[in-house]
Amino acid sequence: MKKFLTLFLLLIYILCFNRVLACDCDSEGVYKEFPMNEATGYFANEFDKVAPKPGVNWHEDAYLWLDSARDKGWVVKGTPEEAIPGALLVGVDKPSHVLIGIVREVKEGKIIYETLDDNNHVIKVESDAARLAQTLHVLGYIWPKRVIVQEVPMEQAFSDKFKNALFVDVRPVNKFKKGHIPGAVSIPLQELKKRMHEIPPERKVLLICSTGKGSAEANVLLQNYGYYNTYSVVGGMKKWPGRERLKQEL
Repeated sequence: MKKFLTLFLLLIYILCFNRVLACDCDSEGVYKEFPMNEATGYFANEFDKVAPKPGVNWHEDAYLWLDSARDKGWVVKGTPEEAIPGALLVGVDKPSHVLIGIVREVKEGKIIYETLDDNNHVIKVESDAARLAQTLHVLGYIWPKRVIVQEVPMEQAFSDKFKNALFVDVRPVNKFKKGHIPGAVSIPLQELKKRMHEIPPERKVLLICSTGKGSAEANVLLQNYGYYNTYSVVGGMKKWPGRERLKQEL
């Protein structure tokens, strides 16, 4: 009885508030018990195309999708600047109105996402990240991939296993200029998304920052764009033996 009541209340919520949960999509059939001509089935199917076996409970309130995805090990981000192609956008643009979309493209502060218009047609919308955050009150983005951050201690970074690895220093340029590991290239974290083409995808990459936090974030970003041979150096430059010869804070 309790389960029936929960499902009934959820149905009422969807019918009353979620305009985005119906569309005139051409797709037919059923996906995970949802009709493909309704938005929940449509968006769940689109997300699952790039996120194999996500395990997200699409039957829950859309507000809970973020928590469900996080619990299943998916990366959930909270700002438009952290959107990547294929991510599921979940936000609010007015009281009790859930906005659902699929990010299709990210370029120079612009986000192009697929959602439904007022006539329940699937459309593509382009918006700058700042405006999206202000007007849509975005709750979060579910990245379409689990990430296991590979880490390596500083002492192992100089072992034979990584003798041909590329050191990528993701600290700000001014920090890099004060001192860095010989042979390292500077690609600040805030520039990584637009400069990742400079990193050979087939090569082992050792990511380093001041403490290890920034390099771990860089690792997540690279892996979500198809880099699988990247490693975050634990402890960052604070663990680099060469820093003892320098008098400056790295």
